[in-house]
Amino acid sequence: MNSSVRLSRIIVGHEHKRVQGLGKQIVSNLLEYSFNELGKEVVELNVFDWNSQAIQCYKKVGFTVNPDKVLERKINSQTWLAIKMTIDKSKWIQLKGKY
Repeated sequence: MNSSVRLSRIIVGHEHKRVQGLGKQIVSNLLEYSFNELGKEVVELNVFDWNSQAIQCYKKVGFTVNPDKVLERKINSQTWLAIKMTIDKSKWIQLKGKY
């Protein structure tokens, strides 16, 4: 059985809503579900390195960057870098009351 889950394509659509904590709430709910309902031990995601708002959101709920895992994507003749971020259940339990 796989002990991890991967989150992808988390989007807060309207730009003016992005600074109101909705992303943090969405990710927190996804972590709660992943750890408690699905029984997973690790949650991971990839985020493009230029998406600083998303990176900050993920860090606020406890994700850390895995510097050894960087993916390259070719998009319209440009190279986009995606970094891998992870959080494990024990860290989530430790931090969840703080945010």
